[in-house]
Amino acid sequence: MSAWLITATGTGVGKTFLTRGLGRALARRGEVLAIKPFETGVSAEGALDAAAIARASRTPQDLVDAAPWYRAVAPLAPLAATLEGEPPPQWAEIVAALRVLRARASWLLVEGAGGVLVPVDEEHDLVDLADALDAHVVMVAPDALGTLSHTRTALESLERRGVTPAAVVLRAVEPADRSAATNATILARYTDSPIVTFRATRDDAEALADESERSGLVDLVVAV
Repeated sequence: MSAWLITATGTGVGKTFLTRGLGRALARRGEVLAIKPFETGVSAEGALDAAAIARASRTPQDLVDAAPWYRAVAPLAPLAATLEGEPPPQWAEIVAALRVLRARASWLLVEGAGGVLVPVDEEHDLVDLADALDAHVVMVAPDALGTLSHTRTALESLERRGVTPAAVVLRAVEPADRSAATNATILARYTDSPIVTFRATRDDAEALADESERSGLVDLVVAV
């Protein structure tokens, strides 16, 4: 029974994309639960990212809808949404609920919101979930120009908190730029974490799962 925190160098770089693929691939091998405990920018349709990773991993919908997960209408960091008047996240209750789920499945995937240091409240950042859940960390970054500085910055932030990612995943972007030819090689000089390239060409759960297998990410998770 292991917990995995899927975080990133920033927002919109592919956490949900990756979590869907990893969740479906792990579901081929055993029981996996995928939860996004903090989601903002939620519309009347509900928490779309949370629902997407649940469908891909075959996580029961009632677990997605259950309290105490944090949902906010404002497309902001949880702390920022609170400052705008939305109810604050219930950190202790969320951590307790995730710990219960960790004991229910072979793998618990916890998708973060935004990047590693997104503030949840006055006392906690998203990456604090790693310590709270004794979770392994997978950090997603775009395989594009600019990722060297962004990824190294995120890695140094994690290092200061005693966190070494189990993997850094470079997600391909379209159209690819010239930096994709060297990003992985250069980043490997600055971290002992494995650098994984993720290059799915179709946006469906099975294709994403196949790419999770091809990249070696699934084997890495299963081996822990």
